[in-house]
Amino acid sequence: MKRVYLCLATVVGLAASAMAQTTPPAGAGGGGAATPPAVPTRSDPPRVAAFNVAMLMKKFDKWQYYAVTMENARITAATELLKMRNEIQSMQEKLAQTTELKQREALIDVIKEKTFAFEKRERGYKDQLDADASKHLKELFSDVNAVVAGVVEANGYDIVFAYPEATTKEEAESQNYIDLKLRAQAAMPFFVAKRVDITEVMIATLNTHRKAPGPLPPKMKMPDVKELGGPSVVPTSGPGGGAPIAPSK
Repeated sequence: MKRVYLCLATVVGLAASAMAQTTPPAGAGGGGAATPPAVPTRSDPPRVAAFNVAMLMKKFDKWQYYAVTMENARITAATELLKMRNEIQSMQEKLAQTTELKQREALIDVIKEKTFAFEKRERGYKDQLDADASKHLKELFSDVNAVVAGVVEANGYDIVFAYPEATTKEEAESQNYIDLKLRAQAAMPFFVAKRVDITEVMIATLNTHRKAPGPLPPKMKMPDVKELGGPSVVPTSGPGGGAPIAPSK
């Protein structure tokens, strides 16, 4: 966002410089220089609207559909990888208790093979999750952008702001939210009047014309590690972190 503002500032500066070079000074005459046309003025104030993108993510059915779908895919991947990791760990424990040389060599070969397969599967899951998340985010952005364009055309808005506002008391009191509101990288409204807030209009329009592919899938839960056939510890970061889709309800 900072880069966008810097680019805009550069464009504005170049435009101002160009106008200074092409506009003749006051009182100057002759020379055949054409006087640039006057910039049209407006008698009415600009029309501004805003919508809470955090609330939109929670109430836009398609966004929630993809959020649950991606979370379930991550849990499925993590479950499969934990099973593979548990198997490797069990073999490592068996290796530590084996003293016969040929048995140790055979176990080491199998452990190497399974470790290679685990790493390959982990990379595959990560790449797939990242690709799916990116595809869904592009589709959701296109949906929101299309509805904004329609709202602007129907209502004559000059500017539409998207801002993340807390949707619960707990969110409003969190350190992350306070930090977000005080960041200088983007314009962050501290107040939005109801008369310019189009969040609910956006949500209703999106749910009507940009429907989810199907009903909201049931949320999966990570199984207990003991159910996966081994004593290994659940990894702190799941495979294929991917781009986040949205908070689920």
